[in-house]
Amino acid sequence: MGGGVVGLLTSYYLVKSNVDVVLVDQEFGVAKGASHANGCQLSYSYVDALGSPSMLKKIPGISLGLDPYTKVRHSFRSDYLKWMSAFLINCTKASYVANTRTLLDLSSLSRALVDEFIDSHGEESMEYRSSGKLMIFSSAFDDAVRNMKERNKIVHQQVSLTPGECCQVEPALYGYSDKISGGIWAEGDAVGDPNMFSNYLLSYLEAHSNFTFIPNCKIFGFSEGENHVLSVDTSLGRLFADKFVCCLGPQAPIISKLLGISLPIIPVKGYSVSFKCLVGAPAVSLTDMDRKIVMCKVGAEFRVAGLSEVGELSEDVSENKISMLIDSAREIFPNASDYSKPFRKWSGIRPFSPTSRPILGKIKHNNVYYNVGHGMLGWTLSFSTAKIVSDQVINDLD
Repeated sequence: MGGGVVGLLTSYYLVKSNVDVVLVDQEFGVAKGASHANGCQLSYSYVDALGSPSMLKKIPGISLGLDPYTKVRHSFRSDYLKWMSAFLINCTKASYVANTRTLLDLSSLSRALVDEFIDSHGEESMEYRSSGKLMIFSSAFDDAVRNMKERNKIVHQQVSLTPGECCQVEPALYGYSDKISGGIWAEGDAVGDPNMFSNYLLSYLEAHSNFTFIPNCKIFGFSEGENHVLSVDTSLGRLFADKFVCCLGPQAPIISKLLGISLPIIPVKGYSVSFKCLVGAPAVSLTDMDRKIVMCKVGAEFRVAGLSEVGELSEDVSENKISMLIDSAREIFPNASDYSKPFRKWSGIRPFSPTSRPILGKIKHNNVYYNVGHGMLGWTLSFSTAKIVSDQVINDLD
């Protein structure tokens, strides 16, 4: 259930193991949600848990609307308050380190699986490029370096840079160097287009007789037996299966409630805007850490993405938010594109858990599996979580 990159990859690993798979999605095609036009970063080395002591210090200002790049839609719903309480608990140093360690383990597995996929299918399957990732800071750089050193104790992937060294890594930054206090460079990170990849993967899967894709299929309910699900009721009729896998992103809490499960996931809306690349576009994938905005070149496209609206489910595109992205990109890379001619403005909803870790495997029923709650790391972690959950299904089928 769910035709984004997570659902497609879970299907891929199951089909490769000769499992009969039916993939359903409420949209007319695949990758119509958060996989459609996100930041494209395969950020293997920087998967820090959102909850941290430094985030705890920022929460009052964010809650009061003082951060222009992060907005919170407050609610008194019990599920929202429960999520926020759990998130605050995960802002301790011990929880931050433990959660980040888990995410680094998942991202390391994803890196290996992406390399394996590229060896078999080629870089063109996703516009893959080993670009490296440069994070630039205008403030709080010392804190960032301390966190980097903690990450490097787990796996050494990052180095800190002076403003001058940042410009050596990415010469297009020279005009902005006086506003940079430092940078962190991850040479092994990459970029890829999850939308292109999803459509490639659908074509690949549809060439297999043990795979069926059913679009425009809305889920209304389930038929249950003792500790297991018998079928799913949809707009196209009742579908029976031995196993069910939920890869529904921000819709997962809505669907799981039909099974009596309250998933700890809240929606966080983000935006992107895309342009045709010009010669001044950066070669590396870059994140402005103060604004939490990412910029990268994917094929012939220059993509700018970021911003967070916590608790927002509407996918309406705010022109004000798009302008914030454009203004930020123009300031840092004035020659990357003709900023008056964006060809795509987009928003998508990302599903966040309070730990920042994806929710994987069985919860209540012995034949229902979950692969949800990836937050902003859906693309980066999709390969590893799909492999883990598909292996669980396969083992239970044996």
